[in-house]
Amino acid sequence: MSDNGTQFTSHELKEFCKTNAINHILSPPYHPQSNGWAEPFVDTFKRGLHKLQGEGSMDEILDTFLLTYRTTPNSTLPQQPSPPELFLGRKPRTSLDLLLPPKQPTGRDTKMERQFNRKHGAVTRGFEVKDQVYVRHHHSQDWKAASVRKQVGGRLYEVTLTDGSTHRFHVNQMRPRATHWTEDHFADFLTGFELPVPRTQTAREGIGPADERTADEN
Repeated sequence: MSDNGTQFTSHELKEFCKTNAINHILSPPYHPQSNGWAEPFVDTFKRGLHKLQGEGSMDEILDTFLLTYRTTPNSTLPQQPSPPELFLGRKPRTSLDLLLPPKQPTGRDTKMERQFNRKHGAVTRGFEVKDQVYVRHHHSQDWKAASVRKQVGGRLYEVTLTDGSTHRFHVNQMRPRATHWTEDHFADFLTGFELPVPRTQTAREGIGPADERTADEN
């Protein structure tokens, strides 16, 4: 329902309403009381702008009003949901939620998680503080030695490199480092994860194993 403004009586709006099966009702001219659905909002909007004077720019005032208006529960509906709750199926989060006690984490579906890990061969990995590890960024082929500084999330770790710099890595970008491992052990370990194996200087120069044996024999 709307009044008889030209923006509501235009041919484009009529075609839009017809295409989308919208029943558009026009109120009688010079009788705004008939437009009962729109007039209460106009009154609420004007009072909101008056109360928010001096609280910022016009854009900030409009944002504050619309956020408050749209997150207010509708007392005329069962269970009094707000418009975003009806649209999204959940309550929108606002700054008032900071006054509520933090929600306890819900339990995980451990049975489904075990089935998924068994089907895909997933292996649980984790590190402790001061663990010696190798780390690698996704855009780099070089693995760098580091030590775990702290855990900052379920799968995120903050590590300290040998140069003293601190970086954050996901557990998928980390591999354990043992001091007694040789280069061959580390290469075999990386091969098991289907990752590129660091090549020696001889391999980078294009000399294969057969050429190395020949060079040694000569």
